[in-house]
Amino acid sequence: MKNKGVLYALCAGISWGISLGIFGRTMTSFGFTAMQVSAVRTTISAITFIILALVTDRKAFRLNPKDIWIFLCSGFISVTLFCWCYFTSTKLCSLAVGGVLQYTAPVWVVVFSAVIFKEPITKVKAAAMAIAIAGCVLVSGITEGVGQVSAFGLIAGVLSGITYGSYTIFTRFAVPRYRTMTINVYTFIVASSTSLLLSGPVRTVSAVCTPKVLPVAIIGGIMCAAVPYYFYNKSLETLENGKASILATIEPVIAVMVSVFYYKEPLSIEALIGIVLILGAVVILAIQKDGVPAKTEHQEVQAAK
Repeated sequence: MKNKGVLYALCAGISWGISLGIFGRTMTSFGFTAMQVSAVRTTISAITFIILALVTDRKAFRLNPKDIWIFLCSGFISVTLFCWCYFTSTKLCSLAVGGVLQYTAPVWVVVFSAVIFKEPITKVKAAAMAIAIAGCVLVSGITEGVGQVSAFGLIAGVLSGITYGSYTIFTRFAVPRYRTMTINVYTFIVASSTSLLLSGPVRTVSAVCTPKVLPVAIIGGIMCAAVPYYFYNKSLETLENGKASILATIEPVIAVMVSVFYYKEPLSIEALIGIVLILGAVVILAIQKDGVPAKTEHQEVQAAK
């Protein structure tokens, strides 16, 4: 079961790495703003999850009103607010700085999980976390110089790491009580609603509904949001928060590979070393034996059958 969790986390990171950059660049070439891109990917994902739930599992819509706060937080803070912080940071600083600060997320996940869920910060986990962050720094190219750095951009970047990591924390409250589909449906309904409001719903929808853009929006939205978030939520059923978060840092490795092989961009020695470090951290965590979260209620029901 734990091996499945590792596989799910890696699949999430790989899916993000392959699709997010391509989707973002393509939509930007169509004239979409950063927030509009976020609105498109979250809305397509919300529609996808709603349709899947209607067809395969209508019980996924069951929700205890007392738990609404979880999905308001995961949808708005962890998805919508993260996008705003990340794109603000990359605009005011650089793509390298924004990327590195975003990938401080595993640090925040490990720290918050230790405080809230009493997950132990083992020596192996701490070492893997440090190696993964060092790898992300090298992959980003930040060591080659970042020039003038905006203080507000740095603050936004740190907040992007915190909000990005908060998804793991908020959804952990939901995992013991709800199906993966339920978490996906309500998180993306909230994310879609807030992203559309911030991006201008009429302008965004009218820009998407063209023969040239619509197919890209649908396929890209599914591949860079619906698919990876589904896998990541599945990984949280059997993995500790910190481990799942660090395993997903394989995303920048895949993103670099996409840039090299798809966009024909050069690969520096620093980036290559960073890739090796991140893969090393992933391997360390994949073979480490530790505790796993308690079974979810629906898992317990299936086990009893």
